[in-house]
Amino acid sequence: MENGAKGCEVVISGKLRAQRAKAMKFRDGYLISTGEPKKHYIDEAVRHVLMRQGVLGIKVKIMLAHDPEGRMGPKIQLPDNVIVHEPKEDVPVMQPADQGMGGQGYEVEMRHGDRGETTAPRVCGEVQGMGGGAAYDAEPPRARAALEQQEILVASAA
Repeated sequence: MENGAKGCEVVISGKLRAQRAKAMKFRDGYLISTGEPKKHYIDEAVRHVLMRQGVLGIKVKIMLAHDPEGRMGPKIQLPDNVIVHEPKEDVPVMQPADQGMGGQGYEVEMRHGDRGETTAPRVCGEVQGMGGGAAYDAEPPRARAALEQQEILVASAA
């Protein structure tokens, strides 16, 4: 790991301390185990050690780091390597200038009767192609009906 490896795994198997055979795994770092990149990135070695009690097997896998020059590791990059770029500066979106085509929204206050009470402003806009600045309300139908009912009640009370 100190020499630039991304990860390593050591597996020792055989009769370690008792009569029954066991396998012990030691891992550190990042290690891929499947796919095409395994052929390029994993360096593997197996050795057999003859002991008095029996044979020990030692398997070592080392995952090499990417090297663009190909000296200390493979030239090809991992397929799942993700590069995160710095975000671009946001340019404010400019609204086009009014060219007499309508579409400009404006607020309308509703006045009730003689008392001069006002309701919350509603957003209205021009309907394109109607000519003469015909306006429509941007209210849903139920809200519009409630406001009209309120205007009728206020007008009848005055």
